[in-house]
Amino acid sequence: MLIATKLRPPRVAQDFLPRPHLYAALEHGRTGKLTLICAPAGYGKSTLAAAWLASSGHAHVWISLDPSDSDLGQCLSYLAHGLSNVAPHAGARLAHILQSATLPPPDFIAANLINDLDEIETPLIIVLDDFHFIEHADTLRLTASLAAICLTRSIVMITQRPGAALGPNAGKAGTGRNSDATVALHGSGRGDVSPANPGRTGTHRQR
Repeated sequence: MLIATKLRPPRVAQDFLPRPHLYAALEHGRTGKLTLICAPAGYGKSTLAAAWLASSGHAHVWISLDPSDSDLGQCLSYLAHGLSNVAPHAGARLAHILQSATLPPPDFIAANLINDLDEIETPLIIVLDDFHFIEHADTLRLTASLAAICLTRSIVMITQRPGAALGPNAGKAGTGRNSDATVALHGSGRGDVSPANPGRTGTHRQR
């Protein structure tokens, strides 16, 4: 059984301070394939992504990951459900694959998923929140394949802690390419986030 709340961004507190310079970096990432938001626990990764989506109004699929979602079938089930929320018939190929007794290889799934995404006319952001929980090789391989393709109207956004398998150098997971935009957060206190190098739009590296 899927947990519905995992398909919704966290609620943004009313006293949350907007970060227009970080929003600009995330907006810049929409011109590429993959956006990474990297920071230790408690630094506001999920809140930043949720606040930006709320302010921008971009169509999105949000998946809050936990260790159980490292399983490829579980992760894909959430993605298929999220896609169907965006468009009723979206993700038909993926839904058909999930009915199989045994999942096919990740590359085959990725090819079908890419075709599904290509048929969605609305520009879409797929947010994989807390991706550091993903450790299964097949799930990492599929995500890397998806992030490496220049989709027509969709991008992948990942929030994770430093040192996760799909790091700022996404080639660690098999893509052989860097992320198009990386926002690394640092803070003077828990949840206090700001860019480490505000003079560079699009990429902020952690101190």
